[in-house]
Amino acid sequence: MLRWILIPVWVIAFFAVLTIGIRVGSDFQRTETLSTVVTMAPVEGQVLYLTGMGEMPDTKEWSINFNGGRIDNDLEALRTSADSIYGAWAGLDVRRSPDADFHVRIDRNTQGVTRKSSLRRSENIHHHMVQQDSTVAFSPWFAFPREDKLRAQRLRFVVLVPIGKAVHISAELGSMLDDVKNVTNTLDSQMAGQTWTMTPNGLSSSVHPDNVPDQLFPPKPEAPSIPEPKSTNSDGGNMIQASQGLLLPDLFKLLRYGL
Repeated sequence: MLRWILIPVWVIAFFAVLTIGIRVGSDFQRTETLSTVVTMAPVEGQVLYLTGMGEMPDTKEWSINFNGGRIDNDLEALRTSADSIYGAWAGLDVRRSPDADFHVRIDRNTQGVTRKSSLRRSENIHHHMVQQDSTVAFSPWFAFPREDKLRAQRLRFVVLVPIGKAVHISAELGSMLDDVKNVTNTLDSQMAGQTWTMTPNGLSSSVHPDNVPDQLFPPKPEAPSIPEPKSTNSDGGNMIQASQGLLLPDLFKLLRYGL
């Protein structure tokens, strides 16, 4: 008798879980990256020092509960407050700058049902980055509203270094480094605590910025000058081409120069 009673309960529970799973799964259909670029203030010298901020600011509220001799706390890299969720999995990468300045590109990424909902959640991700003179501090923690829920929110700092300049990566940033490319294929964990110079071939710890040549690429050749088309009549006089058009040989010259 009990078995026949439990069967409908099991069927109802199964379809309830299935419905919830479909709804949650649909929230992971699309992912869009929201990128912003921040230009660093002028740096004295050739080295930009990268360091960490450590723990979250003291203004955030979280607690540790003691229950019957047991300590109940949130996950090490995941904490919550009344209105926000905090994650500590921000990544850090170093790449070549497109110009002669230091920049930091901030990539925020979230899953969503649509592209619009994904971008909206990405806009709600708040990060911590502070520059003071030649030092830039990054926090692994970032925050987003609880109403956005956990939807694979991701944050990535990309430091853009000009060729001939360098970055010193402090040891405390070792856990934030995320597959930083370099000419010696050094692992992320071993890159921390060293100074890396951006060369034409990539990051190198054995090259000093002074040893990178200023003139990296030869100047582009100037486009050949196009002679002004002229022709003469049977009497030896010049013909005005602006109003009468180009002669056929001159047209071939223009085609040869790509015009």
